[in-house]
Formats: sequence, C-alpha cells, structure tokens
Amino acid sequence: MIVSADNAGAARIRVVVCLPTYDERENIEPLIRALGEVLDTSTDRVLVIDDNSPDGTGDIADRLAAELPWLSVLHRERKEGIGPPTSQAFAGHWQPERSSCSRWTATSRTTRRTSPG
Repeated sequence: MIVSADNAGAARIRVVVCLPTYDERENIEPLIRALGEVLDTSTDRVLVIDDNSPDGTGDIADRLAAELPWLSVLHRERKEGIGPPTSQAFAGHWQPERSSCSRWTATSRTTRRTSPG
C-alpha cells in the first residue's frame, strides 16, 4: 500500500530520496522535516519504505504524507533488509504509473545508530 498526499505532479521529479525504515519512530519525523528544508520540494520527493515497523514508524510517515505533498510511503509486509526496498524504489515500484520517473534516486539509512563517518 502506498500513501501520498499528491502522487500526481505536473513537474518532472528531479530526485527521490529513499528512506528504508524499521523501528525508527524517534528519527523519522525530524529527518523528513529536515529534508523538506533542504530539498526543492516542487521537484524533489521523499519516499519512506517501511518494513512493517512494530513501533509505529509507518503510521508516523502516513500522517506526515497526508500533510506533505512531496512525501510518499511504501508499506511492505515484512522486514527484508535494505536491499529489496531499495531495488523496488530504483525500479519505480512505488509509483507504477511513472516507473523510473526521476533523474536521480538517493537512498539513506534513517537510524541514528549508523556512524556518519
């Protein structure tokens, strides 16, 4: 299931930032809001790919997607690691009507446990 405030946009998407998540309720909202401050949200998109987080990460992302038209959420049924969700995002499976719609796709881990260096 995909949730987005507005999946149909007139402008061509320049970049999609993919955020695979699992149990990231403490991190997801601050990260999404920070991305909104630095991205050109008229042409850039953020895709949260949640692996059925038991802590409610997907619900938080859904709430934000209802508010932010540049945010979409892809809900997956189970935890499968970072590879499969990233592959789906690169293939454009989150927006089947516009497969491979962006010029660039970036992926990032959402966890604060990952060292930046």
